[in-house]
Amino acid sequence: MDRSIGAAVRLPACERKELAILALSRSATITDLASKHGVSRKFIYAQTGKARVALDDAFKSVADENEVLFELAVSKTWLRPHPSPHFAADSNPPNSPLLASICANRRISGDSRCSGMFGISS
Repeated sequence: MDRSIGAAVRLPACERKELAILALSRSATITDLASKHGVSRKFIYAQTGKARVALDDAFKSVADENEVLFELAVSKTWLRPHPSPHFAADSNPPNSPLLASICANRRISGDSRCSGMFGISS
């Protein structure tokens, strides 16, 4: 195979993957693999790096504690000003069913701070 720039580009994905596996397994030197397949050592190292990242991701043992689990849409109603940060202006705010369920869940876990904050009685 000639060592032109296009040699690496012409390699199908399955051969790129095989090169990375061979390099990771250290069954041959990087120089030998590059020479045999007509590509540069830099190309072999790049494919090996991609394979290593994929393997690390596949075997990641613990989820990142700072990973975003979901996003919450907040309306202007949620953000409307209140006379006090601890009591809602309305006795029945528009989001009271959701807030009631949040408060119920917090009461179960032993935390009932949200009752006065959102104008919902516990």
